[in-house]
Amino acid sequence: YDLECPNFGYYVHVVMILTKTTELGLQGILFLAQQKKGYLVNPQELADRMGESSTYIAKVLRLLARAELIRSHRGVSGGFELVRSPESLTLLDIVEACQGPIRGNYCAETPAEQVPLMCGYHQAMHELKESCRTVLAKWTIAHILTLPVAKVPSPACRFRRVRIQFDVAAV
Repeated sequence: YDLECPNFGYYVHVVMILTKTTELGLQGILFLAQQKKGYLVNPQELADRMGESSTYIAKVLRLLARAELIRSHRGVSGGFELVRSPESLTLLDIVEACQGPIRGNYCAETPAEQVPLMCGYHQAMHELKESCRTVLAKWTIAHILTLPVAKVPSPACRFRRVRIQFDVAAV
């Protein structure tokens, strides 16, 4: 969205970008959340469902496992499963697992008590960062699974291309 800077007569275009890795991580978590307890998802199975490379999916799953959002089981019948419940797993958890902590790219990280001492632009950017974190932390995987299909056509929706069948009854 655009952030207006009226004192300077310009707009700053602000975009929160989720990487392909993060989007695949979210899709993988959504799929895992729909499986019966104890069912282990093989990276190849997930890659086939998503139409992605199994090597890339394995990389994404390793990031999620390193963040302790999913657990890896080795062996012939191994795979991945969720560690936490869909009710306690948030978009913020997934974004930070795949992209690292959300930080502002200004004046280093300033302690909260010093934010009012920063220039107006950096105060706005700090507020934007905190708003992003708040919104991402609000959305749980369980909540997302209750809204699997758009109620209006959305041609720009990347999740329309997801080859994962949402099964709301399984949640």
